[in-house]
Amino acid sequence: MIEQLVDLWIEGSYIGNPKSLFESYKGIANAGLKKATRTRFKSLYSKMKNLNPRLVQVDWKEAKAEKKAELGRPFDLD
Repeated sequence: MIEQLVDLWIEGSYIGNPKSLFESYKGIANAGLKKATRTRFKSLYSKMKNLNPRLVQVDWKEAKAEKKAELGRPFDLD
């Protein structure tokens, strides 16, 4: 669905807040699917950013807790 929205944006349509759309991958629970979706979204965002360098910035960073859980460490051992 995001691909279609990007295509509409390229054609000049308003698609809402790109930051909200692209950061929606963060709500995916499955770590593998989340990573794949993030990669695809980054590619689509780059396509848009190349056309409009002033496009709103997207936060692609993972939260520390999510990263630790992905590594099998849900808490600090310090």
